Amino acid sequence: PELIQLLRDPDPSVQGASGRALAELKDASTAPKIIAFLREGDAGLRCLAASALAWEGNAAAVGALARLALDEKEESVRECVIDGLKKIGAASALPELLAGLRDKEAAVRAASAFGLGPIFQHEAAAEEIGKLLKDEAASVRSKAAEALEY
Repeated sequence: PELIQLLRDPDPSVQGASGRALAELKDASTAPKIIAFLREGDAGLRCLAASALAWEGNAAAVGALARLALDEKEESVRECVIDGLKKIGAASALPELLAGLRDKEAAVRAASAFGLGPIFQHEAAAEEIGKLLKDEAASVRSKAAEALEY
């Protein structure tokens, strides 16, 4: 509980340390409290909360992260959320990651493509990732090619 409160600390280094510690603990009981941070504070805090929830098998966080992947306005936070879904490895996040492939921001398209690669051996995912090989942004083409290596 004290670590969760440190996410509100005014010092970004303290926030970061508490977020990393929460992710290392992999305690499902903290997920609801951390999820509350996904919708408040600045982009850095929201990204930190997404990262703190991003550990393999954390099913409690999938729904909240998936919704945020579609609704979040800040590109950097969407990237953190997509990375979190990738780390969790939840097949239920497939629709959100596929939607991320069509995001207007190249960084989000790239993160979505890369997130789909190692997790989802799914025909729809491979087809959509393949389309990104012709994306205007080199970073997207690169991450799409990496994703298809899996």
